Amino acid sequence: MKSRFSQLSMKKSLAREESISGVKVVRVPYLFKFHKGFLMPGFVVSTFKAVKASDLVIINLPEAEGFIVALWAKILKKRVFPSMHARWSLLPVGQQNDREDPSPCQQVFLLFSDNIVTLTADFAKTLCFLKNYSKKVQSIYPIVILRLSIKKPSSIFGKLSQKKEYLIGFIGRIAPEKGIEYLFAAIPLLQKQLGDNFKIVIAGPSQLVGEKEYQKR
Repeated sequence: MKSRFSQLSMKKSLAREESISGVKVVRVPYLFKFHKGFLMPGFVVSTFKAVKASDLVIINLPEAEGFIVALWAKILKKRVFPSMHARWSLLPVGQQNDREDPSPCQQVFLLFSDNIVTLTADFAKTLCFLKNYSKKVQSIYPIVILRLSIKKPSSIFGKLSQKKEYLIGFIGRIAPEKGIEYLFAAIPLLQKQLGDNFKIVIAGPSQLVGEKEYQKR
């Protein structure tokens, strides 16, 4: 059985369960949310049922409550594959320490996991605490499916590039851990090397959760 479990419900009007593109989505009601966090009393029971009905568990990190899912998976003898997308830290991005030790909850992820997936090997190397789990770490690039017809020469890339030789893309939400300000700061350097022969294209959600002040800055 293949299933995916979603614990976040941004809108309380959304259905508790539904199928999206053949994927079963289960949402847990929350009492209230604070910044990016949610208080969900039913999370423990709901995740137990979801893990029990699944063959393997994929946890997208960082996610504080995900250790509960990893614990259920271990008890129910399911395979666990955490995918690390960003650094664990309660500190602002500029104050983070590369040698920060993960919390006890985060250690649960690492101990219970069968493999630890990172998007790139370079990112894995910046996480010093992963050295103790080097045999588990595996880097897998994100899968991107392009539904573009080669019969149409005026593809989306052709329209975006506007005869620019270099097209630089950023895909993701506007958040400090994404580091988009470094891309902006690099524009003068790009101009020195490439002149006016490049274009930056940014794609991502327009509605941001907990990042409005960062977006303004």
